Amino acid sequence: MTNTLATIRQELGKDLNECHTGTMASPSTTAFIDEELIDSGESDARWEGAWVIVTSGDQAGTVRRVKTYDQDTGLITLSRSWTSPGDATYEMHTLLSPADMQRAINAALAKCLYVTREDITVVASQRQYALTDYDWLTEPAQVRQVEARYGDTAGQYRYRPIDWWAVPSDEGVLTLDVEPQSTATTLVLEAVRTYAALDEDDDATACPLEWVKAGAEMEVFEFLRRRDPAVDASRWNEQKAEAALRFFELSRRYQPRWIPRVQHPLAPHRTSLSTVVY
Repeated sequence: MTNTLATIRQELGKDLNECHTGTMASPSTTAFIDEELIDSGESDARWEGAWVIVTSGDQAGTVRRVKTYDQDTGLITLSRSWTSPGDATYEMHTLLSPADMQRAINAALAKCLYVTREDITVVASQRQYALTDYDWLTEPAQVRQVEARYGDTAGQYRYRPIDWWAVPSDEGVLTLDVEPQSTATTLVLEAVRTYAALDEDDDATACPLEWVKAGAEMEVFEFLRRRDPAVDASRWNEQKAEAALRFFELSRRYQPRWIPRVQHPLAPHRTSLSTVVY
């Protein structure tokens, strides 16, 4: 299951009790009505200063600040004009701007890892394969194991762990060192990588929603701690600590398990490392 940037941002905001999503009725260049906000029981000051982002229609992505909110009529007045988006959906945030929420989400995704498998075509008698095409692969420790794949029909492939392999780094440039393969046609490199950043509202990620939300909450509270006066810092620190605990617990559930690598006494290159699966 995947979730879009817009979905994560809205779910995160609702968890933090700082977000409302709704539909604009009869919008003008400076105001609109949301019937769900009529007699909401909220103070008129509840949404003052909030960020409004249009989430559908030809004005999607347009952001404005709220000048006033009238709960008797559900009227939202904006701090400056825009091109009327017509009857469209929108979301409203009180803690951070949509752009800052996006940065918090992407910072969380950069802390979440998943396992990927990449095919490398075997070249006869070749011992080294450049890994420069995989720009996300920056540390040798990201590589978990390497397998040789046999067969030419998907669903009928056979896999065998390579007896010896290593990933040396030369000034940050990684290569895969393996024993030359005589019968296999493909090497399968299994590695961990972080989830990609989300740039647009409809960009999606397979990162579990609860995991990325917990990580994003940490980033939100850290941002607020640095932005707000010292009198509020302790409150944000406490909430960040709670979010960090949830993120740690979810990381234990979702984070890939590391495969230990030790020097194999029978490896052909005894000064290098090989994979031993326990």
